[in-house]
Amino acid sequence: MAAFVSCGGTPETVAGSWTLDTESFVDAAIPVMVDAGRIPAGAERLAEAELTKVRMQIDLRTDGTFVCDMGIGATARYEGTWLQNGQNISLVQTLENGESKDDQMSGKCSGDFLRLVHDEQGMSMPYVLRRNAAASPR
Repeated sequence: MAAFVSCGGTPETVAGSWTLDTESFVDAAIPVMVDAGRIPAGAERLAEAELTKVRMQIDLRTDGTFVCDMGIGATARYEGTWLQNGQNISLVQTLENGESKDDQMSGKCSGDFLRLVHDEQGMSMPYVLRRNAAASPR
């Protein structure tokens, strides 16, 4: 997964812990899924109930590595490296549960919110995360 994040204002490190903001995620994801034909007309409430089960936690470590745990029920672990250049950040995923993986994401940071977009089977799925804490030096 490669992600590019642009933070407004003075460049600050995005290192730290980020957790999926479920309400913002659901609000952003439903229209994308409807437009992509993944949710039949009238089934938005059912989709909302399923999407509220999604869990995602990203830890951007100060040593330039990251760990992302994501899933519904059982979670998958994604690992890789990240680099911040001014207001931009790039994440390059190298592993998924110990296996090599090539995947891409892009996004934007605004204050304590990080919005990543992941291309999933022909649709651009948005993930909205909220900062839990700044990273502590390791």
